[in-house]
Amino acid sequence: MKRFTSLVLTTLIIIILIGGALISALPEEQADFPKKVEDLLPTPMQTPVVKQNQGSINQLRLEDKMIYPPLEQTNVITAYITVRRGNVSDNTDNSWADVNNASKAIYDSNKTVEVPKAEVIFQIGNEIGPLPGEFGFNETQTNGTIQIRGNSSSKRQVKSYKVELRNWSGGWNDQYTLALNKHVADPTKIKNKLSYDLLIGTSDIVSLRTQFFHIYIKDETVPEGNGRAFVDYGLFTAVEQPNKTFLRNHGLDPNAQLYKANFFEFFRYPEIIKLVDDPTYDSQKFESILEVKGDQNHTKLIEMLQAVNDPLIPITDTFEYYFDADNYFTWMAFNILVGNVDTSSQNFYLYSPQASHKWFFIPWDYDGSFNKLNLEEFGRIPAQTWQEGLQTYWGSVLHRRVLSEPIYREKLKEKIEYWRSVLTVEKINSHLNIYRPLTEPILNSLPDQLLLKSDEYKAVYASFNQEIENNFKLYQNTLEEPMPFFIADITFANGKTNIIWTSSYDFKDTDIEYHLQISKDLDFVNNIVDEKVMNFTSIELDQELPIGVYFIRILASDPDGNQQSAYGRYVDVNKTVHVGVTMIAVTGSNDFKRATLING
Repeated sequence: MKRFTSLVLTTLIIIILIGGALISALPEEQADFPKKVEDLLPTPMQTPVVKQNQGSINQLRLEDKMIYPPLEQTNVITAYITVRRGNVSDNTDNSWADVNNASKAIYDSNKTVEVPKAEVIFQIGNEIGPLPGEFGFNETQTNGTIQIRGNSSSKRQVKSYKVELRNWSGGWNDQYTLALNKHVADPTKIKNKLSYDLLIGTSDIVSLRTQFFHIYIKDETVPEGNGRAFVDYGLFTAVEQPNKTFLRNHGLDPNAQLYKANFFEFFRYPEIIKLVDDPTYDSQKFESILEVKGDQNHTKLIEMLQAVNDPLIPITDTFEYYFDADNYFTWMAFNILVGNVDTSSQNFYLYSPQASHKWFFIPWDYDGSFNKLNLEEFGRIPAQTWQEGLQTYWGSVLHRRVLSEPIYREKLKEKIEYWRSVLTVEKINSHLNIYRPLTEPILNSLPDQLLLKSDEYKAVYASFNQEIENNFKLYQNTLEEPMPFFIADITFANGKTNIIWTSSYDFKDTDIEYHLQISKDLDFVNNIVDEKVMNFTSIELDQELPIGVYFIRILASDPDGNQQSAYGRYVDVNKTVHVGVTMIAVTGSNDFKRATLING
């Protein structure tokens, strides 16, 4: 038996050695096993299948793969928030009063503000209380933090809040950050949600999940017995936050570059927008222009901005390489028709997937949409604010260069016509008929009842279905008018005053006359300077302005009588807004004077 076993083993060893020798003797490409797929040949029995050409990543269109839960459109979620002090290490050792007394308003554009937080127990329920089986039920330990949100809006008496849920909590509806917006300027509180719901299912753009919330808050940072009960804070709208979780949930690249525009007009900003490893990089200054929400490598961003600001590179080359036309013009056309005017330098995100040089616009903040007719009815805004049609985007170097090209204005026109066919009266009413019965009872109760002006509330609802066509007509008007421009500089030399401004632009390619007026009074009746020039963007006066305060305005006119003013506005002591007027403060001495242009 032992001899037999030994013989078998010997035979196996010989076979293995011979097999190894045969394999090593094969040519190198034959020994490479398994073969690459592209090297395989079909057998006589195989029929090659037809496969779609995937193309390049830079050819991919923006596709929203989020499945939006229908319940988010048809109900109001009731949430209970218990506020507690946290700890010093993560800035949560604050009272509820500390949180609400803070402001994120930025007076220095090169600074960002960190506001205090408190810890919270966040729970979902109904009007009776937290519900079994819902998020946070029976939770006794804090599962998140709360802070105020918004910049200028954070100064208002009524606040909006950001709740950040702990990772271990599992999140609510796949979200860990909840932006709870009060929308004080919107009497109906539905404009943000309406806009995002209208974007759902549209090609080449991404919408955001939105949800009405009825919020109750209990303050446990006050001594026990001092009002420790849940207080009704009224109606809020939660808007999904564009971040890595958002990108993943929408089928986008979670490791992409993602920026939120704070005051970003696509200039190069060389003193601020730098690589992180630059010794002079300042994150606060950087984020005063663009908040970093994704990858920290800014190389692609800088390369794009250099191309956008290089006049020697045709904008057609830059635009086709760095941007997706369908996404860009879909975003712009929708904004123009719903009247979301504050989108030239803020209220949008920029997204660029890994290994791609394309940038896509993601929409943000629509509580100012569907607003033009209502504001005019109540005398809130002057007739001209450069926030109509193409004027809205003329302050941005990217938009200005793109829209100066007839081929791109034609593409924008096509997208606007598409959205006009989508944003019908029936479509908008189908949403309003859902939202109004849900929100109106809460708005007519405390605390929202204190904020609700019933005449404005009714006026907004009455004007919703007229806004789209009104904004379309304003867009058409701007195709006939000169574009707004900037007063660039005022200098003094050799007893003379030099005034320089940027050129206006007329899509009809006609001559432009500029009418310059400088006055001590806002009515511009008794003017110190009153001059007109044709197709020039500077004037030299044969006098120096004496030290003091003046007002300046420049009007551009085309041969058809259409007028446009330079960017600028002045608010007088009576809070009256004077559009197109800039204050000049001339300081120094007679030997050396300096002119400062002041808007506000």
